[in-house]
Amino acid sequence: IAGVFKLANTGSNNINKLKITTTFGEQTHTEEVSLLQAMAPTTTKNYKLPIHCFGTGKHKVTFEEINGNTPKTLTSMDLNLVGVPKAVSDKYTHMPLIEFFMSENSYQVPQYFDQVFMPGYEPFAEKMNVVCQHTDDKYMIGEPDEAISLHLGLVNNDSMSVFLPDVMINRTAYVGNPIGSTNYPIHMGVLYPSPVQEAYYNDIIAHPTFASINVKANLDENGENVLIEVSGNVAENILPEGESLHLTVYLMENEVESYDQRFWDDKEGAVVSNKYIHYNIIRENLTPLWGKKLTNASGDYKMNLTAEVYEEYNKANLSVIAFLNRGGDNKYNERQIINSKEAFVSTDNTGIDGVITDESKKPTVWY
Repeated sequence: IAGVFKLANTGSNNINKLKITTTFGEQTHTEEVSLLQAMAPTTTKNYKLPIHCFGTGKHKVTFEEINGNTPKTLTSMDLNLVGVPKAVSDKYTHMPLIEFFMSENSYQVPQYFDQVFMPGYEPFAEKMNVVCQHTDDKYMIGEPDEAISLHLGLVNNDSMSVFLPDVMINRTAYVGNPIGSTNYPIHMGVLYPSPVQEAYYNDIIAHPTFASINVKANLDENGENVLIEVSGNVAENILPEGESLHLTVYLMENEVESYDQRFWDDKEGAVVSNKYIHYNIIRENLTPLWGKKLTNASGDYKMNLTAEVYEEYNKANLSVIAFLNRGGDNKYNERQIINSKEAFVSTDNTGIDGVITDESKKPTVWY
């Protein structure tokens, strides 16, 4: 696997090569790395470097050599990794989650979303789920706004590492080195069409997972509430000891029409002059911001939730997105999403088992 390391060259020569050893118990793996761009003296840069994962637990990464020479003091660090054997990952289907952070008050956002993000995403739409996090308009959720809190939390509350629009995949996935000055691997910026296949297909869809997630959702007999059942299974002996996954559930609405971008009903500011269509709106977060902790660390789980349907909702465009993620007690950069699932809300109110789960029925997310 690859990790992002912040390296500082305190010497007087360029750094061109590194020898990195990963240790797990009595097992070791050593790899030599030639830097694509030499690191000049007195500079600090982020590099994506290889780490060998032997399994779940504490791994020690040591820089054994620099430019073929053993440093006077070896630099080491401990990393708590989650390793998924192929025999386990083969039992589960991985659906990555894309979170698109956007400010609808910016006139540039529709261009980014429609012309840059969606064309690259379209070929992979049936293999991924998309959530749009609104940060400064009436489609914000929570007060204070949960999207802003989430965005800052994912970069250790470093506001200088946040910009809009922004795309995050599974909250820890990235392409190459992080954008800008940030040290956090989840920070990506908008992906342009040229590298999008490498990013979405090879790097993201191929990630292993160790948990399943299923969603059933339908209207109650009065059409006033959405009845939701989320269930699945978490493989044994994968998560570190004492850790459980967290479940986040959103009630979503697609293709929401609006003529006014003002925050809630009273914000003065930007107003669009014609109809605008919002995609992947989060109508309600039905769990805490970082998800509700599962009661068991492995095995089967199930959670039942109810969401109220308000008059302004278009029932035909409602869906539910649920995802499993590691909790906030694993530091900001370990809140990665393990698996996700979207289900269209069935208008058949004869019972919860009447849900439409066919992936081909899920709402479209592009023009």
